[in-house]
Amino acid sequence: MNQMVAVDTLEDLFPGITIDIANNGQEAVDKAQEKAYDLIFMDVHMPLKDGYTATKEIRSGNGINSKSPILALTANAVKEEIDKCLESGMNKHLAKPFDPAVLRQTVIDLAG
Repeated sequence: MNQMVAVDTLEDLFPGITIDIANNGQEAVDKAQEKAYDLIFMDVHMPLKDGYTATKEIRSGNGINSKSPILALTANAVKEEIDKCLESGMNKHLAKPFDPAVLRQTVIDLAG
């Protein structure tokens, strides 16, 4: 459900955008090793591998997305959660549910 809302919102905000979906953290890492992305949305709580671990793996080495911006999506907006996201290598944190205007500006800022 969260994926559908995020995809619909992004498609409304950025017509013509291309979106790939990973259904778990391992799939996110695998996709990041196969294709370059302008921006990666990373849910913190995913099956098989959480977003922190997936981000660390994407950031490790010189992979094609090791420098790509990663935006954390989580329902937790407490300072400890935000710090943990940033410490794992994510560039920015966005709490769910997110305001579409804030999401739009955050994507513009990160994707440059």
